[in-house]
Amino acid sequence: MASRFEFHKDYFNDEVRDGFYVNGMMKRCWAAQLEVLSEIDKVCKNHGIAWFADCGTLIGAVRHGGYIPWDDDLDICMMRKDLDLFLKVAPHELPDGYKIVDYHSEGNGNFLVCVNNNDHISFDEERLEKYHGYGFVTGLDIFPLDALPKSKEDEEAWNEMARMAFELTAADGLKNGGNIPEEMKGAIRKLGDLCHVKFDFDKDMKIQVFDAAVKAFSMFKDIDAEEVILTPYWLKDGGHRYKAKWFSDVIEIPFETGLINVPIQYDAILCTEYGDNYMTPVRAGGVHGYPYYEFEEQLLKEANDGYYPYWYSFPDDAFDIVRKAKEDPKESMRHTVSLLKGAHKIVADALGLKDYENALKLLAQCQDIAIKLGTDIEGLCGEGIVTVTHLERYCESLYEISQGITDGDEPDSCDAAAELQKHYDAISSSVESDVHIKREIVFLPWKASTWSNMEPLWKMINGNPDCLCHVIPLPYYERKADGSFGEMYCEADDFPEDMPIVHYESYDFAGRHPDRIVIQNPYDECNYTSIVHPFFHSRNLLNYTDRLTYIPWFTTGEIEPDDERAKKSMEHYVTTPGVVYADEVIVQSERMKETYVDFLTKWAGEKTKGVWEKKIKADPGLPPKGVNDNAPSPKTVFYYVSISKLVEHGQEMTEKMRDVFRIFHEQRDAVSMIFYPDPMIDRILPERYPVLYESYQSALTLCTGKVLRHTDLAGIEDVIGKSSAYYGDPGYLVQKFRNRGLPVMLQNAKVR
Repeated sequence: MASRFEFHKDYFNDEVRDGFYVNGMMKRCWAAQLEVLSEIDKVCKNHGIAWFADCGTLIGAVRHGGYIPWDDDLDICMMRKDLDLFLKVAPHELPDGYKIVDYHSEGNGNFLVCVNNNDHISFDEERLEKYHGYGFVTGLDIFPLDALPKSKEDEEAWNEMARMAFELTAADGLKNGGNIPEEMKGAIRKLGDLCHVKFDFDKDMKIQVFDAAVKAFSMFKDIDAEEVILTPYWLKDGGHRYKAKWFSDVIEIPFETGLINVPIQYDAILCTEYGDNYMTPVRAGGVHGYPYYEFEEQLLKEANDGYYPYWYSFPDDAFDIVRKAKEDPKESMRHTVSLLKGAHKIVADALGLKDYENALKLLAQCQDIAIKLGTDIEGLCGEGIVTVTHLERYCESLYEISQGITDGDEPDSCDAAAELQKHYDAISSSVESDVHIKREIVFLPWKASTWSNMEPLWKMINGNPDCLCHVIPLPYYERKADGSFGEMYCEADDFPEDMPIVHYESYDFAGRHPDRIVIQNPYDECNYTSIVHPFFHSRNLLNYTDRLTYIPWFTTGEIEPDDERAKKSMEHYVTTPGVVYADEVIVQSERMKETYVDFLTKWAGEKTKGVWEKKIKADPGLPPKGVNDNAPSPKTVFYYVSISKLVEHGQEMTEKMRDVFRIFHEQRDAVSMIFYPDPMIDRILPERYPVLYESYQSALTLCTGKVLRHTDLAGIEDVIGKSSAYYGDPGYLVQKFRNRGLPVMLQNAKVR
């Protein structure tokens, strides 16, 4: 059975999602977790076990179509009877090496179940292949859902027992092998009476008390329950209490590169757990060990004598590098022209001595010098320079003199000297008066998809008649899990056809020494998934330019002071060689400049603050990602209806749809509509909710707008680009509209 998810190599690239920077190792971590989920799903399918995305994973599925960008774990839940069956069969069916961790495991005092793909770091080749280069331990958490008693009286009695059990499992005095205080023993005996469990105080009490607690939690069957809870968490804070019917069906919705199981009434669950505004992302809060694999990275670093290929430390000589100054190109031209003058005298002498063999050699050398000089002038100044015309005429004269010798005409040395002197005077004078050296700027985009952040500066400089611009896409390598180089790529052919592209092998960086080089890849060797060719590492480029400028290939959201995860993520793009070695770093705003300066100062030391304040520059002109400046006219509203809301509100929702369709029809001259129904509606409703489906189909007949089907979603970005606003139910497309700066309004079935 194949994995539920498929990953293209580009999936593992660093990216900015919903304003948050996600690094390549986190993407590998996500992919590895989803492979574990696929293995769990295989077991569940074999035994008819239902599972659902839970907690942050459920929010991520609904709101982002994948992980919450600043999340690093995967959570699912099961009904208690399903989890019990899973724990019975999974140890025999999960792949070799998998570890199931629950309260029976040493050192684990938790009621959730963890399924991990290993219990130690492993860079075994086969393992790395399966888990996309992620060699750390990873897995997911499974939360059990228990049934609540139906009657209030039974619930009160059950609550007393369950709470007693929960508190005992968390008590400090619960130890292995006895030594339990008498007062606690009395409480344990009381729990045993309530649960009909007999304890043996000569054996491990932790496991016995946890077993009794689970028995208490799962006393009622969820098959006919009206409500279910995540018992320990409900006992702790009163949350995680749901109507059982919300889990009555499993549906699949997009998650990363595949589909994930969610409860059919996921919206009701999320509103209960997080409030009606759960669709509004909230990033503030502590790091809480984010990312969780950092500890294992530290272990690898220690095991390798402090070396870890992806972590960058501030170099002591960062600001002490001596750079080679650029030679004056005009002076170089003068020197070249002076070589011609000396050669002309030797040519005349050779002709006078009838030494035609040497005369021909010297004339050919003069022609080579002239051609190179003309090429250099056009390279530095562009085409149409008068000096190049003089050089072309000079080459014609050289050819005529050479041809005369070859034909046996024996050219007069005085006439030849005069002809050559005439051209020398014209060339020498023209170099001084007609050659105006343009400032040479080289742009080094990393990928075709990242060019948009560099393009505004290129357009501004390319339009300056005193500047000469070159765009040279960089070669880069895929990075293997051990840090070594994989396959090389260069995306020069992926740029627009009318873009003047220069191949990286054809440009002479040493000879040309451009006035300014602009880069957008700051990582050099310090990136998890790719590495540019070492020649183009920032420290090396300092040898070939007077000014190195770094413009990030991405634009993040502004970082709030209490957004610790965003600050943690900055380690991957701020404390990098490109930022350290660039002469200037152009960021998106004054506020982001302050964030960079503060972060870099804490990293490199207070004495460096002045350097960062001078180096980091704010440019509000950097393009915000995805802003839709060309909203179509008339206005086009994207309308979405989810199966979750439809099942939750039933006929009330179909009446709401009727009202919406009527309004759009009445306003059709001013507003058009694109209607996107949840694809699960046609898959689930006809068989399981036939009456509701009939009502839905009847409402759909009133839709006079364009109906978008799931098969059309390959071009969803184009559809959003043609839309002016979003209206409808919560879903992952909401965030795509928000990222483009388009208005979003969530519908309320009860408001008509």
